[in-house]
Amino acid sequence: MKNNDLVFDLSARSIDKVVGDVDRFLRDERGLEIPPNRIREAMADVLYRKFDLIAEDLREIFTSPHREEVHELEKVLRRSVSVSEKADAWQPVQHAAPIAAIFSGNRAFSAEKMGAMIEYILGKSRSIYKTNLNKLLFYADLTAFYLRGAGMSGAVYLNRPYGPVADPTADVLDDLIEKGRVSVADKTKHLVAEGDALTSLSGEEMKVLDWVIDTYGDLGAREISDMSHEERAYKDTRPNEPIAYAYAKFFNKLPPEQFLA
Repeated sequence: MKNNDLVFDLSARSIDKVVGDVDRFLRDERGLEIPPNRIREAMADVLYRKFDLIAEDLREIFTSPHREEVHELEKVLRRSVSVSEKADAWQPVQHAAPIAAIFSGNRAFSAEKMGAMIEYILGKSRSIYKTNLNKLLFYADLTAFYLRGAGMSGAVYLNRPYGPVADPTADVLDDLIEKGRVSVADKTKHLVAEGDALTSLSGEEMKVLDWVIDTYGDLGAREISDMSHEERAYKDTRPNEPIAYAYAKFFNKLPPEQFLA
């Protein structure tokens, strides 16, 4: 396969090791008698087609946070730089955010902000349980990052079995319940806001929260959990690993880029 900038050199010799096995498989399992040279050519043709399909997704493969290919690429590049070149070649870009900021949406964590987000969501929605709440916070923080380059709460969301979860959420929610700002309904056990949201939310943040509530607020706990599992932010991240906010651009549902303009 050839591209203006990329060449895969796949010689027949590189697949000779498996031609014999393929020959036996075709003969024993498929009843086909094919000359080895034809098998070799056909295998190369199949592999070239696979490379062509991969090439269509190269940009996403090598620019998506937490993809294994991205880590492998960096390892290869680092090995390719000689010792004398390393000092110059790997100086950090001055304007780059710290690594931790990748997972916190370029913000320091604020329990007050998360508490305000929780109260605002509960005040605008009905039948919100902890599972719904975790996912609504996730969508709100990352959608805000997509629109303005910064999240709201600064929370780090982790890949958990039931979808993305920020570990501080439980403590912040417990604190709100203890202070009487949030209660748990006796029969249904859904969460209820007992007053107005705290004033630490900006107009832009409330606008993003309104969009998230309108988009996901009526989904049941199972529905929104399943939806979060289909996001690349979840699928491309390993269990219990942090989720980079940059995955927001791949969400299945997003407001217009000029939403906050």
